Amino acid sequence: MKISKFKATPVAMHDQPLLTAQGSTSHTEYER
Repeated sequence: MKISKFKATPVAMHDQPLLTAQGSTSHTEYER
């Protein structure tokens, strides 16, 4: 699993907020 994949998929961010929080700040903002 690569961070790039999670960055491209917002759904993955919802599934793995911790993983995305490490690699993507934009997704962290989306989660908040």
